[in-house]
Amino acid sequence: MRLCRRRRDLRRLPRGFRYPGTLSPLVDARAGYRDARPNTMWAHYHHKKRAYVLGSRVLAGEIFFAQSPIVSSSTCTFHRYSGSTAFLAPLAPRLPRERQALAADVEFGVAGNPPAELLQRASQALGLAFVAIDYADLADGRAVLWEANPHFHLPPVEQMFLPAQRRLAERNSVLEEGVADFLEELCGPSGAPIADVKTSEGDANEE
Repeated sequence: MRLCRRRRDLRRLPRGFRYPGTLSPLVDARAGYRDARPNTMWAHYHHKKRAYVLGSRVLAGEIFFAQSPIVSSSTCTFHRYSGSTAFLAPLAPRLPRERQALAADVEFGVAGNPPAELLQRASQALGLAFVAIDYADLADGRAVLWEANPHFHLPPVEQMFLPAQRRLAERNSVLEEGVADFLEELCGPSGAPIADVKTSEGDANEE
């Protein structure tokens, strides 16, 4: 991995590197599961979990599985049930792999237990109190943190993949309550308007 601290360091990079970034070896989260749980989605697909750090709370979000190591909404297995193919959604629970993915996602989203202490430490290291963190679980119990999203978006349930099968109305309600509680915490015990709350950069009313 090469760290560029100055513009001249960026100019010395080989052609093709247009934007600042970092390079590190790919961590294949599937590897340990091939021995520990060989016939599961965890062994055959890459995965990404999302959890939300909302002040003092850490709430579970979702799990996506994908054949690509870049797991996203556009590469995940649930994507095939979007848009013009959304009518195929009732078939998803009947397919073995999809049934596993749905079960893992619902279990995590409804009663999941993300590594709260680790995620809190990560958010504090980044200076963030409100953030969605994407990560993967390794078979030995460790976690790999992929990305922190300080400006995450909670889309309407009807725009999400397999909303009924994934119980997303119930899950989104919990997340929305968590966001509301976080905003209430910002007001302090006096219930002062958020605009009057002091921040680390001074009074929020100052321009």
